[in-house]
Amino acid sequence: MRVHASTDIAVTPARLFDYVTTLEHVKRWQPDVVETRSLTEGGCRVGARWRATVEEPRRGRFEVETWVIAMAANEHIVCGFDEPTSSGQIEYRMTSVGPGTRVQATAELRIKGFARWFSLAAKGFVRRKFESRLRLLREAVELEQHLQH
Repeated sequence: MRVHASTDIAVTPARLFDYVTTLEHVKRWQPDVVETRSLTEGGCRVGARWRATVEEPRRGRFEVETWVIAMAANEHIVCGFDEPTSSGQIEYRMTSVGPGTRVQATAELRIKGFARWFSLAAKGFVRRKFESRLRLLREAVELEQHLQH
C-alpha cells in the first residue's frame, strides 16, 4: 500500500529537518507515541535505530522499530519500520517554497498476516492518519519557532 501526503510549513528546510530528526520531538507530532528510545549512538544518521512504544485506541499498546535508510541534510530522510501488523518505509522530502518548506511524505506499507485482507479498506484511514500527522508536525514546529522568537 502506498500513501502520500504533503503540506507547507513556515520554517526553513534546515529547521524542519532538524526538528524531524530529533528523537525527543517525535511525541509532539505523533500523539500515539508513548515513549521513544534510541538503540544506537551517534544521533540521527544512516543506520541509526530506535524503538517507540505506541498506543492506539483500536490496537492497544505495541512496539515499532525504526531505522534510517538514507538521508541528505535539509532535503530528505527515508526510514524503515517494523511493527506487529505492518512494515515498510516512510520518506520525508523537503523543498524550499518561498520563506518556508514543502514537506512531501510517502509511505510504502506491507500489511502482515490476517490484516492483509483489509488493506484496501484501510487505505483511506491510513491516508487520513498520515495527513493528520503532517498537520501536527506543521503546528509543532511552527509553534516552537514562534516561541523562540
